Amino acid sequence: MMTWRDQGLVIALRPHSENSAIVEVLTQAHGRHAGVVRGATSSKRSAHLQLGNEIAVTWSARLEDHLGSYTIEPIRAHVPPYLNDRMLIAGLGALCAMAHQHLPERLVLDAFYDRTYDLITTPEPQSWPERYVLWELALLEFLGFGLDLSSCAVTGRLDELRYISPRTGCAVSAQGAGAWAPKLFGFPDLLKGTLPTTAEDLKNAFDIMEHFLTREVAHETRSGQLPAARARFVTSALSRKSLAG
Repeated sequence: MMTWRDQGLVIALRPHSENSAIVEVLTQAHGRHAGVVRGATSSKRSAHLQLGNEIAVTWSARLEDHLGSYTIEPIRAHVPPYLNDRMLIAGLGALCAMAHQHLPERLVLDAFYDRTYDLITTPEPQSWPERYVLWELALLEFLGFGLDLSSCAVTGRLDELRYISPRTGCAVSAQGAGAWAPKLFGFPDLLKGTLPTTAEDLKNAFDIMEHFLTREVAHETRSGQLPAARARFVTSALSRKSLAG
């Protein structure tokens, strides 16, 4: 009998038999890991299994590669602060959908788990969209497709970085771009770590992340696309940013 105990964040669940659910939990030591929770549809237990909530889990199965089952204990409900903000709840849905769809199962997450935990547990509307974009940037790096934004791929310069190549994911300086500048992405200040940012800068950053995530990651999924929850969040975040001026 295989068994382990860990804690993590609920990122997905789907019905399984009459009163059970397959619950996916993002943990640091065991990565994205699923298990069956008996009685998951009860009012008490379903409240603990809201997306983003933190739970302790004990997983057990006859063999390591089996789905197995979870027993759960609540630790902290991170969802309530999100419920008062439509953009934030859309963002939480996007993050959970991206993690569910694109993180490999049962792969140790190490520092990427900490980054995800920090984002979910800090529901600040003013900076959440920008921090989410930086989370996607970290996701690309974790999956082995990190962008090289440290220096110009053409000249080697460390300054005047104005563009990002849609083909290579490398930074390009104004001098290095030359006649190719119209075919390159503008380099958003957000991806340089500058906060807060403008609506235009945020949109540019979202577009860049969508381009590389779709090309490098989403093609491996059945749909070949990013989750619809992400598009809904992007629309909500850009609308909020535009209204804020």
